[in-house]
Amino acid sequence: FWEDWERPIHLSLYDLSGDLEVEYNLGVKIFGGWSRGQAQRSFSLFARNKYGTSEIDYKLFPQLDYSNFQSFILRNSGQDWLRTSLKDAALTGLLKGTGLDYQAYRPVATYINGNYWGLYNMREKVNEHFIASKHNVEADEIDILTNNSELVHGKTDDYDDLINFINSTNLSFGQNFDYVEDQIDIDNYIMYQVAQIYFNNHDWPGNNIKYWKHKDGKWKWIIYDTDFGFGVPWMGGGYNFNTLDFAVEADGPNWPNPPWSTFLFRKLLESSNYQKRFINIFCDRFNSIFNSDHMINRLDSMALNIQDVIPNHQ
Repeated sequence: FWEDWERPIHLSLYDLSGDLEVEYNLGVKIFGGWSRGQAQRSFSLFARNKYGTSEIDYKLFPQLDYSNFQSFILRNSGQDWLRTSLKDAALTGLLKGTGLDYQAYRPVATYINGNYWGLYNMREKVNEHFIASKHNVEADEIDILTNNSELVHGKTDDYDDLINFINSTNLSFGQNFDYVEDQIDIDNYIMYQVAQIYFNNHDWPGNNIKYWKHKDGKWKWIIYDTDFGFGVPWMGGGYNFNTLDFAVEADGPNWPNPPWSTFLFRKLLESSNYQKRFINIFCDRFNSIFNSDHMINRLDSMALNIQDVIPNHQ
């Protein structure tokens, strides 16, 4: 299950009344990093011409305003497996309307060859088609990078040039910050940092990072895989952990916050303009989407939606 193989499958999706919604012949791979070591594997599913169609023309996620997909995921909830089964979807879904891209969510009870295989989180797959659908741009005109300027799609040249500029300049000077703001959607990046810091995501910033740019646009960030958020039992700290210090650590370990992963945030904080915007956006979100009553209501609603299947899943 660590190998990159793909097998043909037939997928049928049924609604809650048992009526068939849609069916396709697709390809399937085991999905995930260390979470693929769980007994319940995650899956990536792909539409390809060799299976009969190059896209799924169906609204897999009713809350979205588009209905064409080249791939999607059945996720075992990652490091949250056999715990809440909703943490990542609950946290990232808070960010609706903030300008951050995140994966749509739909819980599904799953059967493989007729055998019950538990509760899965059906999610969008983060790739160029995911971005193209959300922003109505051509997939071939998108650069997507991960971690320390590692290529996912497109090219790395523009980002590498930007980081070299930032590394050689002082962003406390207005003209230098202005140049960076021409390349980066600053409020998008601030919202990304605010969310990860609020979530107390310990599998970040040296991991689970993706950022993208359309050929005529600015760099923006995608938030995903926040299963380490809100504290995990084996890491300690919980809500007492200072996640702001964690996010600006200049000499952290190789994982989870090596120096390259905090570099951009540390450099931007040289700018008083950035500092003020960061503080204002954080305070605004504390009083809105991160308000405790709002958060609790969301968690309760999502838990209620899946509680009847949890005993069978466990």
